[in-house]
Parts: sequence; C-alpha cells; structure tokens
Amino acid sequence: MFKEDKMIAIWGTGKTGKLTYYSLRNKFEIIGWYDNDPNKWGKELFGLPIMKFEKKDINQIIKK
Repeated sequence: MFKEDKMIAIWGTGKTGKLTYYSLRNKFEIIGWYDNDPNKWGKELFGLPIMKFEKKDINQIIKK
C-alpha cells in the first residue's frame, strides 16, 4: 500500500506522460492524469481518469 503523501497526478497523456507513469508507478500512487485536450477529459488511461486542468484550480489541487 502507498502512503497518502505519495499520491500524485501526472500532467499530460502523451509519450512523456506515459514514460513518467512507467517510471513512477512503483514509487507513488498515481491517482490520475491532467491534460489540456478537451477530447480526453472524462476518459481513462491505464484505468486512471483524465481530468481537466485549469490554472484557477491550482491552489485546490495542491491542497489535495
């Protein structure tokens, strides 16, 4: 089991995001993805949700 302080979300669902996922998946609990492509929002990648990112929400995201 992972500790709560090791939960992360990855920015981007492209090649670099996927490489990041493979590099970190055994060290952190990856809770989802952020992407700026509206066509991807609400879908899943590797069973994890792809979420909308907006700058105005950054403080709320950091607190979680």
